[in-house]
Amino acid sequence: MISEILLPESEIAYAGTLSRVLEITNVSNKSVELGKWHISNDAYKPNLYKLPDISLQPGKAIVLISDGKNTAADGYYHTNFTITNASKIYFTQGGIK
Repeated sequence: MISEILLPESEIAYAGTLSRVLEITNVSNKSVELGKWHISNDAYKPNLYKLPDISLQPGKAIVLISDGKNTAADGYYHTNFTITNASKIYFTQGGIK
């Protein structure tokens, strides 16, 4: 499901700041309910950011901007954490207690 993680040389300018980007693409032939998944940069907090409650259709993608703003604006989703070139990314389904 993950098609691309753009790190550290690949920052984008958004609202005057440079941020790293994660792109999630549905490479399956079925829609994927993203709201069942969480993403985090912290193994001890795997539920840090809940993906949006959208159905990602086959071949479609969403972009997550890792700028710590925790908002959705201008067609982008902003995570509540940031990533660096040393970050590990964790995906969990259904949330872990």
